[in-house]
Amino acid sequence: MAEALQYAHQHSVHHRAISPWTIDVVRDGSALSVLLRDWQSGSSGAETRSNTRMTLHAGFQVGLIADERAAVYAAPEVLSGQDYDPVSIDIFSLGALTYAIFTGKHPAVDPDELVAKSRSGPGLRISEAMDGAPDSLQELVQFATDINPPDRPASVHDFLSLLEQVEEELTAPEPVFGVHPLDAKKGDQLTGGFTVTQRLGSGSPCVALAVERDGQAGVLKIAKEVSLSDRVRAEAAVLKDLRHPNIVKCLGECEIDGLAAIFMERAGDKTLDQRLRTEGRLSLDLLERFGDELLNVLVYLEREGVNHRDIKPVNIGIGETRKRALTLKLFDFSLSRTPADNIRAGTPPYLDPFLILRRPTRWDLYAERFAAAMTLYELATGILPTWGDNGMDPLGTEEEARLDTELFDPSVREVLTRFFATALHRDARKRFDNADEMHLAWRAVFQQIDRPTTDDTDRDTATPLVDLSAIEDLGRSTRLSALGLTARELNAADRIGATTVGELLDLPGIRMYRNRGIGQRVIRQLRSLREQLAERLSAQPLLADESDEPPEQLSIDRLVSALAGIKLEEVDLALVRSWLGLDDRTAAHAPRDLPTLREAAEVAACTKPQAQAVIEKAVDKWMKNRWMTILRNEVADFIQRKEGIVTMGELAARLLGVRGSSADGPIRQHRVCAVIQAALEAEYTRESVRFILYRGSHTALVIATEQLGAAFAATPTDRAKYAEALSHAASQLAKEEPLPSPGRVEESLMVVPPPELDQPLSADRRLRLAVAAATDVALSSRLELYPVGLAADRALRMGSNALLGPKRLTVQQLHSRIQSRFPHAESLPDRPALDELLRKAEIPLEWYAAVGMLPAGYAPPSRGTGLTRHTSTLRRVTTATLTGELGPEAQSAQRFEDNLRRAVRDRRVLIVTCALPRVEFAARELIRRLGIQTVSVDRLLIDAMREQATQAGADWRIVLQADRTARDSSDWRRLNALVQRAFPKVRQHLLEERQPLLIQHIGLLARYGQAGVIQSLRDAATSSDKPARLILVPGDEYRAPTLDGVVLPVITPADWAHMPRAWLENRHRAQNDRRKVSGNRRD
Repeated sequence: MAEALQYAHQHSVHHRAISPWTIDVVRDGSALSVLLRDWQSGSSGAETRSNTRMTLHAGFQVGLIADERAAVYAAPEVLSGQDYDPVSIDIFSLGALTYAIFTGKHPAVDPDELVAKSRSGPGLRISEAMDGAPDSLQELVQFATDINPPDRPASVHDFLSLLEQVEEELTAPEPVFGVHPLDAKKGDQLTGGFTVTQRLGSGSPCVALAVERDGQAGVLKIAKEVSLSDRVRAEAAVLKDLRHPNIVKCLGECEIDGLAAIFMERAGDKTLDQRLRTEGRLSLDLLERFGDELLNVLVYLEREGVNHRDIKPVNIGIGETRKRALTLKLFDFSLSRTPADNIRAGTPPYLDPFLILRRPTRWDLYAERFAAAMTLYELATGILPTWGDNGMDPLGTEEEARLDTELFDPSVREVLTRFFATALHRDARKRFDNADEMHLAWRAVFQQIDRPTTDDTDRDTATPLVDLSAIEDLGRSTRLSALGLTARELNAADRIGATTVGELLDLPGIRMYRNRGIGQRVIRQLRSLREQLAERLSAQPLLADESDEPPEQLSIDRLVSALAGIKLEEVDLALVRSWLGLDDRTAAHAPRDLPTLREAAEVAACTKPQAQAVIEKAVDKWMKNRWMTILRNEVADFIQRKEGIVTMGELAARLLGVRGSSADGPIRQHRVCAVIQAALEAEYTRESVRFILYRGSHTALVIATEQLGAAFAATPTDRAKYAEALSHAASQLAKEEPLPSPGRVEESLMVVPPPELDQPLSADRRLRLAVAAATDVALSSRLELYPVGLAADRALRMGSNALLGPKRLTVQQLHSRIQSRFPHAESLPDRPALDELLRKAEIPLEWYAAVGMLPAGYAPPSRGTGLTRHTSTLRRVTTATLTGELGPEAQSAQRFEDNLRRAVRDRRVLIVTCALPRVEFAARELIRRLGIQTVSVDRLLIDAMREQATQAGADWRIVLQADRTARDSSDWRRLNALVQRAFPKVRQHLLEERQPLLIQHIGLLARYGQAGVIQSLRDAATSSDKPARLILVPGDEYRAPTLDGVVLPVITPADWAHMPRAWLENRHRAQNDRRKVSGNRRD
């Protein structure tokens, strides 16, 4: 029934009166089928919501509800005569039918009981009429029959997805004993007595399972094929001889169903890579400890003569000692016995790129230490070092590694910079000679840091960190650095957001127990310090004018207390509070609107002149306080730094950010607006007014006068009109599809004429003012202009990079990550509609139920286990199994062929990289094999530029000369203006061509900053039926596609594929052909 209804809905036809009396059950031999009839009540058309009210009585009269008994299958909104959504009422009826089919009873006796049941559930509870109903069935019926239509499944497709879960739960078989390890799942038993507790993942040579046997838990690493068993046995042989607390132990070697396996201890619940992705770089104390452990392992391996060959965060687990302290565990020794002449084994960028320069060209221990240094740098900064321009091949430049030293903690910045400059030197002979030397150098980095005073073995008490009685003028504003804390403690305090005593005391208690990336020893010390400070300082609130805080540090709350706490008659003070927006009646304004004097006078039942006199008395009293002078100067300084004009929202955010407030929500905004109202009025009483309020048509503006500086010579009115013109331009840009590039936005805002007498605004200020002054435009965290209410599917697609990394993402976490990129976009739906959005956006996340301590949430369908894939970490390796017995090169070619065909079939945008010498041959092969057209972007752009130059009367030779000038020259800027005028024609051709295209020669896109058109093509592909676009660029399989140092936009791994040489040589087809011939001969 649901599938039939789904088909109807897809053709914009809705039934609206489904019940058992509109369904015929037909027997066709031994099979039963259903026919949905009585469509005279149906509706058709593209609209999903009806504006027609239909009561139960009217439904009977016109035949929409064929039988009075059918009323208990109608949605409550139909019964009550409300407006209704035809999709939603059909889904309600499906839910009611599901109730009837599984229980054998009607969902209610009469419509009144149906409504009551739906409201109390919410939704019908099948457990009331059926014993042993599975949870999935209970949820399906409740969800579909919810009293609130928006809370029902959004479509029949979503209903079918839930129904499929019911079917799976009802038909799930009992756990299979002795299953094949490659098919095993949680609860299965394997040959040898192992019980699977979790499927950890799969690599190219093996699969990893968390198992238990005889009460002992561990990891079982099993070869995928018999031919790979020798590799697993070789790794087991290496592990058996290693005894180190920071290397996983081999618990045994066995064979399961003919496949070699290693039973080893588990390295931890997560890897270093997962911790870095979810928690960021390490605190100083964990950095020292983890680095010491990793280099200690390196020293041990060198002394034992064992190589790892693939050190990286993915292959390092985080476990716990007996004292529950975090510790590292190195695993995956599958490359340990790789021959030294194989310099490709490993994982770029951790694999030493300079091995090819060695003489002889062989892997060596310098490369092992290079991988360890790259890992340590990532632990310290959260990123990896680069060479030359961003994205450049280290071999393509003579430069040394670029270290982002500002990310190092200041206490170790200089010595840590020297450490990494040595460890990552291009010339291996200038690096550390051995692991012992490197280990000693690492320890020397932290020697200058004082050791903490608390013993790690004492987990309950701590000696005082500092003598607080010796600190002069100790107060909430005292900097923590003045207390004599160690660098570790200051680093940890900074990570949890505390730089002053007050900030440390104000932190929620939970923050002193749960802190990502900070060791427990240091957090215990901070907890002890917090207790000392709380005892030392009085917790009683201080009056505004009795505070020990300087005026520039008074919070918004204290400023409001001071404003409303002046001595006036009670009736006058009430008027002042009303004018400040602190009265309940005037506080009904939007939080960022300021009450007018007229409104305050009306509330106080007095004349406007009388109200003005009261406000002047209040201002006189405020002006006698130093805090008001400091506040006005602070506002003036902010306006000056913002180039003469700010919105109320910007000024409010600035004051809240600097001074803070303990209030939340609208009250917080009303308080800061009260402070701004007072500051504006106080400033207006001065002879030389530096800033004034302008109430615009959409937003209030605070504007500088010429008294603030010679740069603000234009009238405030002209400056306000300029801001409104910018906001209008931003609104028009935000409506474009696809979203305009930052370059186009900058160019469009630049042409809005500024006030003649003012200095032009900077590009950044122009952009931010345009957005702040507009009500329908927002700015993303990547400085993208987008409309308020941006469609959820577009926001999800463009923000998908933010979803990578965590082991599990709850619905709320996924919502939060997209919202952090596009705070004002349309809210994402909940499951199961969210699942469908993810599928359409081709984001590889699936929903998983809670397992053990792992919460329910989204995760990639096949998570890695740290097993080496022998490819770059910058792209995901296709793991589809090829049929037959193709060799490795032929398999690679076949995977690429399949990827190409899928891209053309699914109308995707795919970037294809190919080795530079073979690019032109590759283009010809793509055209011949896929039958697609080709286009040269460079040629399109040059032709369009020539056309624009001719129209402008410009000499083409001058244009060519401008291309050779410096990028900060006026000639280069004029050249870019020409590009901007010419590029829309290129964009139009690439977007509107109705045939699949092979796009070549895109170097000028990178040169002129137009590479964003690739993302525009991708966005267009997701929102329409545009044919495929294949973009061919030079590159290798180890690094994301780049041109002239510019990294091309790759949102998901599915957006990029590298063309193997074997595909050009047709190895996959040739080998298939040989197999066919061989088979024919055998026949």
